[in-house]
Amino acid sequence: MLNSIWIIDKDTGSCVFLKRYGFDIPDDQTLISRFFSALWNFFKEVEGRGVSTLTTTELDFSLAESEKLLFIVATSRDSVHQLKMLAWVKNLKEVYLKTFEEGANFQNSKFIDILSEKLDQLVVKWFSEYVDESEVFKVSDLRVAESQGTELNQLLTMRFGYQGLEILKSLDGLKTVEDIQKEFGLTKTKELFRISIQHGLIEQSQRATDLRIPYRTTNTPEAFSYGTRVRNKIWSRFGNRGIDVLGTIDGIRQVRDISAFLGIDVDIVKEILEYAQKEGLIEW
Repeated sequence: MLNSIWIIDKDTGSCVFLKRYGFDIPDDQTLISRFFSALWNFFKEVEGRGVSTLTTTELDFSLAESEKLLFIVATSRDSVHQLKMLAWVKNLKEVYLKTFEEGANFQNSKFIDILSEKLDQLVVKWFSEYVDESEVFKVSDLRVAESQGTELNQLLTMRFGYQGLEILKSLDGLKTVEDIQKEFGLTKTKELFRISIQHGLIEQSQRATDLRIPYRTTNTPEAFSYGTRVRNKIWSRFGNRGIDVLGTIDGIRQVRDISAFLGIDVDIVKEILEYAQKEGLIEW
């Protein structure tokens, strides 16, 4: 679930813009923004570049910088893969720089309203791309949605009828969006999931996060040549499918990409990759 979007002035370390989508961020904006600014500058001094991600017990943060500003996207833990978070915050920076001047007056209420509206449009686009047919979700908290007469309950009922909540209650962390679409025949399933994610009703299961891992080999290509010990070890356990899966690993393809490319069940692909990782043949 998207928690908040921050824009921080790098020179002063002050928060010039904060838009909340969740409720886990403390109210002391100054303390947090100065912490991020100091952390960024520390890593830039030590490593030559600022830190790009930060993980706490409850939240994941992804950071990107322009000449004068620091952009931060915060999400709940494991709600999105870290690579996607980095893409989000870089996209946020690019959209901002294309639309506004970097030295814009953040004291101008009209500018803040325009920026806030632009971010809402961006968030809708993000979540539309975030949910696809192969995603896997589990129920997080349906109490508000189930309460009769609440704004969220009325929204779901008006857009999706009685099926909306029934679909959300059926999520078990194993069914994909495509499975749900086939089971219930609801054409607006992706929209239902997008709204539910934004309101914290559902979240991706750990299985969904695992399906986004891009593996790379830890050995030279020759190690997987015909007749080598490594190749024989994989073949003896998984047959030709194991060899085919390892042959597609390039550091870019994700688990679900390999499954779709080879036409092999995603759970089998995941089993092969997890075994190969355990044996030290691949990493991510």
